[in-house]
Amino acid sequence: MNVFKAVKENVTPMDAARFYGIKINRRGMCSCPFHNDKNPSMKIDAKIGGGFYCFGCQEAGDVIDLVAKLRGVGKYEAAKILAGDFDITYEDSCGKSVTEISEEEKERIKKRQDDKEFAERKRDLCQLILKVMSEMREEKFLAEERAMKVLEDDETYIWVINRLDRIEDDYEYILDHTDAKLKGVIDDIEKGVMAYAGEFIEIRNRSKRAS
Repeated sequence: MNVFKAVKENVTPMDAARFYGIKINRRGMCSCPFHNDKNPSMKIDAKIGGGFYCFGCQEAGDVIDLVAKLRGVGKYEAAKILAGDFDITYEDSCGKSVTEISEEEKERIKKRQDDKEFAERKRDLCQLILKVMSEMREEKFLAEERAMKVLEDDETYIWVINRLDRIEDDYEYILDHTDAKLKGVIDDIEKGVMAYAGEFIEIRNRSKRAS
């Protein structure tokens, strides 16, 4: 008897589901592990030769299909996993009786499962990061919008942002040019800076008195 027939004749979908950690209620229903199922929508058969069916995502199949989807492996590997976990004897392609899968095969199956779980974990983490970043960016935008409404009513702030660039440009001009070049414009620069300094003191004091 090959592994497929041996498994289907010895393991019910319900036994397999419970063995691999799926909680099933008295009506044979469980939360579907193949989609975000908030309410039990998957029916698990308790009979030999039965199967499973999800009324939500329409995933369906027999006991081997169930394990293949749970473990992320092919049907042949799923059948061998079931045979090993439920101590089922079957015949290999050469007619040799097999009672359990080899350690090497177990390692290969485990590695594929680990790789699948890691890929899913990585995908879920990336989705979480994108979700959190999106929410944080939205909150940052709203906070900045609220802050700007306050700043737009601040006389000192408005005065500063309209003149700070000019002061910074004057300073960089002094640093970047030779004395010979500056001699022709230093009077104008000094006059503008002094005017800004005086206005700044006046507006800052007026703002302090208002507050």
